[in-house]
Amino acid sequence: MTDLMVVLDYVRPSYLNQDGQFVFTRTHAGKDLIKAISAPRVGLGLSLDDVDVTFAYGAVPPLDSQSKPKKITKKQGKPFFDKLKKHILDIRPKVILALGNTALMGLVGNVGIDKRRGIPVKIKIDDFETWVIPTYSMETTYMNANKEGLFLKDISLTKEFLEKGEAGLRKGVGKYELVTDFDRVKEIFTNILGLPPVSQPKYKIVAVDFETNTLHGEFQNVLDKNGTGKTVSAKPIILSMSWKEKQGVAIPLDHKAQNWPSDKLNQIYEWIRQLFMSDQWVVMHNGQFDVTFLKETIGLKYTKNVVDTLLMYYVGVSEDKDVPKGLKHLAYQYTDMGGYEVPLDEYKKKFLEDHYNNWLAKKEKEKSETGKNFRKRADYTPIVNEVDGDTFNYEWIPLNIIYSQTSICIGTRIRINN
Repeated sequence: MTDLMVVLDYVRPSYLNQDGQFVFTRTHAGKDLIKAISAPRVGLGLSLDDVDVTFAYGAVPPLDSQSKPKKITKKQGKPFFDKLKKHILDIRPKVILALGNTALMGLVGNVGIDKRRGIPVKIKIDDFETWVIPTYSMETTYMNANKEGLFLKDISLTKEFLEKGEAGLRKGVGKYELVTDFDRVKEIFTNILGLPPVSQPKYKIVAVDFETNTLHGEFQNVLDKNGTGKTVSAKPIILSMSWKEKQGVAIPLDHKAQNWPSDKLNQIYEWIRQLFMSDQWVVMHNGQFDVTFLKETIGLKYTKNVVDTLLMYYVGVSEDKDVPKGLKHLAYQYTDMGGYEVPLDEYKKKFLEDHYNNWLAKKEKEKSETGKNFRKRADYTPIVNEVDGDTFNYEWIPLNIIYSQTSICIGTRIRINN
């Protein structure tokens, strides 16, 4: 088994000399790639003999009128991509570093390197599974200094992956608590806000995040989009907080599985409002959404000391609108908690699949009893978010599953801020 396979996009005209000979290693891109592979400190520290370097599209693509390579389609690339996958089965690499859109398409089937770089993807070819880490091509980094910095972060991530494997990337998850006892909730806010008998807040900064039943806080007293005739409203369903690394708490709010008495829920909302309007520093990611949602749903009037890691990344790392700034991207770049969202994504996918399979089983039984035919997909009406008609509602996820993921998410915020 080879530890690392590097897959480049395609053979660029600059990789060939006037006689058509392959001279990639003598080019600027080739020399920089060798440095990224072999340099012990800023690179992977590997011997070139231990790395397999190949192309997703092993030829010069058709050129346009300006002698620039045209974009490669899946149909054009298929013969090359099939050959690439056969080569992967032959050498069975532990990790594949995919440089550029064509490499991403050949390995994963998708394009959009800006959105997918820096996030490891597991692929399966026949009986073999391995990981792909997408990043920018060398040439792309020359055109954008910010992307050069992100490329180096992806190299660092690849090094971490090679040394510790998938489990090593998630070793820093920590311990998290689901809080359903009101006295414990009171204790938490007493320490955060410095309420009596505590004389002052115990923590310098608190990371805060909310799970909601919709992205639209303005939807109040609307009809259930599943046609039940019930009236539903936007609401926060879980509050997650963390005040030190590898720690977090998740407090159910207006969640169907919690059922706080109205006076206790209103008190929790009052503590939340106090938190945002006090001198206590709060760290969030894309806090503008949460703050707006709280203003629309629980009457938050204003905020005082909120730090937003999304804005920190925008100002300090990249203003490029195409560079993803989501928390799951930053988790891979700045913490050992990358991939925290995977279990939740898998649950969401299975939930929707189970809903369809249950409907299908019911229709099959009905057919066997009545002889009535049905169309498997055409007659199926998917369940939708009751409030806004979207494809999912986080309130469908049981508390014992979602709480750990929301807590890990908030733990990532405090880690990034630190």
